[in-house]
Amino acid sequence: MKLNYKVILTLLILFLIGFYFKSKFSFFLNKPSVTKRLLLENISLKEELKEVKERVGFKEGKFLKAKVYAFSPFNDQKNILINLGRNDGLKEGQSVLLEKKIFLGKITKVFSHQSEVETIFSLNFKEPVIFQNKTQALLVGGIFPKVKYIPLQSGVKNGDEIYVLRQNLPYLYVGKIENLKKESSFEEGTVSIDINYKKINEVFVPQNN
Repeated sequence: MKLNYKVILTLLILFLIGFYFKSKFSFFLNKPSVTKRLLLENISLKEELKEVKERVGFKEGKFLKAKVYAFSPFNDQKNILINLGRNDGLKEGQSVLLEKKIFLGKITKVFSHQSEVETIFSLNFKEPVIFQNKTQALLVGGIFPKVKYIPLQSGVKNGDEIYVLRQNLPYLYVGKIENLKKESSFEEGTVSIDINYKKINEVFVPQNN
């Protein structure tokens, strides 16, 4: 009888020890490590970037390159004329970019062999934009373009990147927001961009917009 008690006690101790180590091992297996989290975040970012690239179409052969050969006679509007038109497949409303990635403006008039582009430096230019944190606002053109109607407490801060939202071409980079200040029930700021419109000599028109 004494032996049976010893056997039972030994088995019980072994069971408890086994349960203890099993629970510890399971804890370490299920606890996400910093490396694992970083790996998952990296994969997620790569998928996001891939989706954006596919939607924007930043690949060779998907752009028409146009020469800027004149500024609009209405020079205070900061519009430009390019050497492609209706015969080249262009139409009103298409986006116009610099270096295949920086948003410059949109086509407003199309002729047989040329088109007029309203740039972000035009006083009449207006276009919806989005920030990195998904806050939406309005880009208003001018010699010093501004972003207006930024909701208060949106989390937007100086230095955040601004992107234009256009059909079939989201996330077209414009510049960075600077000099944020409160205006009535909203915030607004100027757009920091490294563009000298007087030195623009060629632009790109995405073919899928």
